[in-house]
Amino acid sequence: MTKPGSIQIISLLFLLLVLVSTGFLFQSPFDSLSCAFYSRISKDRQCSDKIVFVTLDDRDIQALGGWPVSRDYYAYMIHVLTDRGAQTIGLDFLFSETDSLFKEYDDALAGFIESSGRVVLPGIIQSDGEALLPATPFRKRAAIGFSNLGDESPVRSIPLAMDVKDSLWASFGLTLAQHYLNTGFPIVQHAHSIELTDSDGKPVVIPIDSHFKFHPNYFGGLDRVRKIGFVELLRTFESNPDSLDFSGKLVLVAPVAQTLPVIKQIPKAGSAPGSLIHLTVAENILTNRFIRPAPPILITSILFLLTGICFWMILNRKKREMIFLLGILGITWFIAGLILYPLEWILLPLSPVLYSLTGLFGFFIIWGIVKYSKQKSRNLLLEQEIEQTKMDLDLVRSEKQLSEDEKREAVLTLEKHLRDLKAIRLPEPGISVAFKEIIHAPDSPMRTVLDQVRTVASDNIPVLILGETGTGKELIARAVHQNSPRSKREFMAVNCGALSENLLESELFGHERGSFTGAHTRRIGRFEQASGGTLFLDEISETSAAFQARLLRVLQEGVFERVGGQQPIKTDVRIVAATNRNLKQEIDAGNFRADLYFRLNGFPIQVPPLRERKTDIPLLVSFFIQNHAKEALSISQAALERMLQYGWPGNVRELENCVRRAAILASSRGHQSISVEDLPEELSKIRKTESPNIPYLPLEEQILSSLRSCQFSRSAISETARALGNRDRGTITEYFRGLCFQAVVQKDYSIRDAVIHI
Repeated sequence: MTKPGSIQIISLLFLLLVLVSTGFLFQSPFDSLSCAFYSRISKDRQCSDKIVFVTLDDRDIQALGGWPVSRDYYAYMIHVLTDRGAQTIGLDFLFSETDSLFKEYDDALAGFIESSGRVVLPGIIQSDGEALLPATPFRKRAAIGFSNLGDESPVRSIPLAMDVKDSLWASFGLTLAQHYLNTGFPIVQHAHSIELTDSDGKPVVIPIDSHFKFHPNYFGGLDRVRKIGFVELLRTFESNPDSLDFSGKLVLVAPVAQTLPVIKQIPKAGSAPGSLIHLTVAENILTNRFIRPAPPILITSILFLLTGICFWMILNRKKREMIFLLGILGITWFIAGLILYPLEWILLPLSPVLYSLTGLFGFFIIWGIVKYSKQKSRNLLLEQEIEQTKMDLDLVRSEKQLSEDEKREAVLTLEKHLRDLKAIRLPEPGISVAFKEIIHAPDSPMRTVLDQVRTVASDNIPVLILGETGTGKELIARAVHQNSPRSKREFMAVNCGALSENLLESELFGHERGSFTGAHTRRIGRFEQASGGTLFLDEISETSAAFQARLLRVLQEGVFERVGGQQPIKTDVRIVAATNRNLKQEIDAGNFRADLYFRLNGFPIQVPPLRERKTDIPLLVSFFIQNHAKEALSISQAALERMLQYGWPGNVRELENCVRRAAILASSRGHQSISVEDLPEELSKIRKTESPNIPYLPLEEQILSSLRSCQFSRSAISETARALGNRDRGTITEYFRGLCFQAVVQKDYSIRDAVIHI
């Protein structure tokens, strides 16, 4: 782990600031934004069957003689509901005054309220703190709760209790639930809950927020509650009273006519009468369906963990991984909230996600500002060094005490240093949507290759990819697969040159248990696993004649057997093969079957070597620097020129290793750009006018050409290994030994002719 610098320290402080700010959010365990969001997107549910809503709509009012409805009807309704076993009867009507004209109706209503003992009536707490209560005759035996809902729209939270003249008053919905549960008073109000005690002595804990408000868990609109019309109920009682059964029910009688009740906006159902909100509160308490916030300690712990992970990623320069991680965690948090809310009514607040995104955005702003400041300071120092070098150069040229040779040597040294100081701006690597992994310039020869890929991808014809080692043949094979109709199925790659014949057959065709020593279980081969997809056979020219014959049968008939098996298995696999050899020469030499070649060579694609893609080198260098450099690096003009002049026998793979090594060296030396001294020896020795030492040839011929140029001296193997991209000396030796044996066989075992041939 690197030591934290100013950027990392500032970033950590900012992340901690975000954490502390988010902690303030959890002074309240509820998140109103989250409540509204999850409530809106969750499905409606059916209201508890303990609840019945008796509605008084426009038709009922007209049938009862208009508004206001005569109070003897309310009295009769109380009688009916009491007779049919209702446990609690709520009348959402404000009987604040007596009726001077029909005193007998008031007496009847008061009498039925008193005799029933099950009635709950609403009151209103006015702005001056005074309570507007039902008239004295009606509140003798009735329970009373305030019906204030507040001015919030939509109504996400309501007060459950209020202090009125040093006494704690319960809301209408809470009073309905209290009466039903027979909890009685007092109610105990804590910081985040209201506690009741039921008739059995068990506590009923109702969660509230820091403002002492309750967040209703809405079940939906009027269509989600069992309801019956006012007049319909009375008529049914007259005609068939036994059909009515309200035993153990909480019945709320309330107006729903559009011109009468208080209309409120609620998250799930839009406009609804205020009575429905009180009914929702009572239903939540009776069924224990409370919206429970996730414990603040859990949220805070997660935020501390996230802060630690983010800081570790900052120290290790893993900005992209941090963005990906926070994105995954945010999505996971969101999905968990969608699952937990309707399942357990647990609220996972969205604010931490929004805070994290805000913090991430602010973090990158600070990162960019500090990085820009540091880069500007470095550029200023670099410009000063360049100016000083120019002055030294002018001074040397004007120096009269130096000889011409000394002047020339000093000038060349200073010019080289000056060119190495001048960093060039590399182009951003453009990435095609269809070929995301293939970096190329607009005028690159790779354009022709990718056009061929587009042409052949939609067909199932076999593809043969030709090209030197390290040119990216597997990337081309993947591009064929990803742009084909088979892209949703498996792509499997097998290096045929890395496995012996027996292991290769087992890898591709699978084997039965006991088919050979060590075959303890059945193995499914790649041909079965990749059925419906694409199978990439790399280094196909390295296979034996026996294996080629078996592979030819599979390609011809689409049928194979596992090793040690007899059951034919059908497969539907598209074959993409690749080789770095000249297969026609291999056929002439008897090393490759001609019929298999014609099967594989359905659509040949020749991948050009890197030396033929000079315009791609700056783009590839930029891409590799971004991928491998631990901090922002550029490259000097002189270093890039050496890369453009080099032959790259190892192609793109060699270029990637070269850039990665140079980036490590430049960073360790405290340089801001890759210079010539950071490059491998074979590149740093190239002069501006030099051309690559080795022309384009197959690898075997490159080895022979280099050995011949060294006249097969004692150091020829080492020099050839170095010239061909710092390869291993053993690899060069093995290739040379194989070429010698091949020449002996081709010359009918004549040593003399083989030596002349070599």
